[in-house]
Amino acid sequence: MVPLHIGYLAGTTLPQNLERILPPDRYVLTPVEHFDEGTNLDCLLVFDGKIPDLEIPIVVIGEEQLECKTAQVHPQDLEKLPSTIDATIASFLDQIDRDQTIIDQQHRLSEKLKERLGYLGVYYKRNADQFLRAMSPEERSAYLAKLAETYKMIALEYFKESPDRLNQKIDEFASMAFLADVSVSQVLEIHINLMDQLSKQLRIQGHKDEILLDYRITLIDVIAHLCEMYRRSILPKGGNL
Repeated sequence: MVPLHIGYLAGTTLPQNLERILPPDRYVLTPVEHFDEGTNLDCLLVFDGKIPDLEIPIVVIGEEQLECKTAQVHPQDLEKLPSTIDATIASFLDQIDRDQTIIDQQHRLSEKLKERLGYLGVYYKRNADQFLRAMSPEERSAYLAKLAETYKMIALEYFKESPDRLNQKIDEFASMAFLADVSVSQVLEIHINLMDQLSKQLRIQGHKDEILLDYRITLIDVIAHLCEMYRRSILPKGGNL
């Protein structure tokens, strides 16, 4: 998983235990000379200072209770900082321009999650307004068609692609399905419909369709990815992964 780049204003005295709380394999602490340099960061930490007007996730560490909705962690509760950072980033990614179509919103969000947060980004919150059942019939049909096309690409290249590229495509499909609350039975239906199409093509060409049985492993692989995301959507006691 790609580590998150967490910025803070250069010259700030950081708590001594911060590196223990934010392990470097997951969080890279990056000093910036000015807050406007933070646009390439994944999140910005502000220590008892003025909150900058930037379009990036911000977490304030301080004792004074803020009136705004900016995420805040008390200095005595720094153990909560990792989960607060992840939740803040996930919430930020969810704030997408409402003028976009639902399909565009889902695609943009899944791409960002896939790129940076992996499963963590969708761990905290999904938008029920973007679930499949909340879409109009036209949007639902278009979304399922896009899912089916992505699945077809995975199946046809399953035994050809490099593992990294294949996993990226499977993650993309699983993220799209998860964010829209697509059920496993609907994924199974997509698989069956594709196998029916391929079977007809093979028979027309005079070939046997037994080879399609090999694609059961494709279905198992995809469903395993999706089930893992649904499993991680249930917060355990204590809120820890």
